[in-house]
Amino acid sequence: MPGLTLKILDRPARVLLVEDNRGDVLLTREAFASAGVDTTLELAPSGEAALERLGGAGDRGRIPDIVLLDLNLPGIDGAEVLRAVRADPALEGVVVVALGASETADGLGRRGLWPDGSLEKPIRVERLMEVLATIGPFRLAPSREAES
Repeated sequence: MPGLTLKILDRPARVLLVEDNRGDVLLTREAFASAGVDTTLELAPSGEAALERLGGAGDRGRIPDIVLLDLNLPGIDGAEVLRAVRADPALEGVVVVALGASETADGLGRRGLWPDGSLEKPIRVERLMEVLATIGPFRLAPSREAES
């Protein structure tokens, strides 16, 4: 099976997975692997780690294109991470996809916080691509290894 890369415009998309459940992390990685999608998937195992990673992004080359955000995190929860992303001008354009039950994502809207999309867990790459297609120029493309 040829390898695919999740791309935004002409480069591989950078994905930050904010997830504290090790099983869900493994399922997400497996979903990408079984769909044949190669992507840079960085992990932040807590809201605190996500804020540290996002705040320390510094140059544009380290800012993720997509944040897959578990809403039910201990300590700093997903809503607070989303609030911080939306408040930081340096993170403008970062796509946030909320992970969890649709009712949980709807609850964010009632609090004035709107993710760009939402997905129920476990992640299905096909459904993620449907959500991303409505947001921006994300696509699956043959990976460099498959092209050569």
